[in-house]
Amino acid sequence: MLASIRLRKVTLTTAGALFLLLPNLIQAQDAPADQKAAAADASSAPSVDEAWSQINTALDAKSVDTQLQAIAALGLMGNSPKAFTILSAHFDNKEVDIRVASIVAAGETKNPNFTTALRSLLDDAEPQVALAAASTLWKMNDHSGEDVLVAIARGERKADGGFFNTGMHNANRTLHNPLALAKLGALQASTILLPPVGIGLGAFHYMKGQGGLSPRVVAIEQLAQDHTDFVRNELIAATTDKDTGLRLAAAEELAKFRGPEVVKALGTLVSDSKPGVRLIACGAYIRVSMPEAKPARVVRKH
Repeated sequence: MLASIRLRKVTLTTAGALFLLLPNLIQAQDAPADQKAAAADASSAPSVDEAWSQINTALDAKSVDTQLQAIAALGLMGNSPKAFTILSAHFDNKEVDIRVASIVAAGETKNPNFTTALRSLLDDAEPQVALAAASTLWKMNDHSGEDVLVAIARGERKADGGFFNTGMHNANRTLHNPLALAKLGALQASTILLPPVGIGLGAFHYMKGQGGLSPRVVAIEQLAQDHTDFVRNELIAATTDKDTGLRLAAAEELAKFRGPEVVKALGTLVSDSKPGVRLIACGAYIRVSMPEAKPARVVRKH
């Protein structure tokens, strides 16, 4: 009888201990599942090398449109030395569209090391290249190309007074030529030149190819100027939209944000069905995978 009572006490004590440990046991069972899910996300995420491979392939493509989107992707990479090298090399491309896009993309990076090369383009024989260089420098608070901008603003009028008499850029003289101005106008009407303020280069090129600005794309690009958690979440949601332009614009703007959710959303778009979206996503993915950028050190050439 006494042995039976003791056995009952032991059984109750063991049951009580198990009851108290039950929450810990449940957590222990759940933890591996969470870890497995995190590991699965990490293993399915594209590598930065994969993203670079897509961009490099696009830069070598025969299609100028494909090259333009790859260049727009490079413009998202901030102070990336690799992006700096590639964009600088394309300033001398045989295709004027590629040259102009590379100049605009250089401005998008906000890397001050482009300044010297951009100043040299103010004397370029192609007026649209000179305009792109002057506009990009102006946005970087460098007024070296002010005379080029004034010449374009004045159109066919000849410069008066002494403003252009000293230090005048060659492009300024070219821009007073009616044929050169007509060429500039034709380019502006038919292909890429300078995107409106607040519109990314990638989104602008895509919309131009679609025949005009998309209200949804313009709205998402403007929202993205406000770097809040709410806007970030709206951009992430837009990456799954059926509208190609919206996905592309969302990817472009997410390059300005950080966080695992941003990386995951962009990583998914790296495999998007549309090439333009993939390329812009690759550029943004590389940017958000980089360490937080420090101000670029200006390399001065003597």
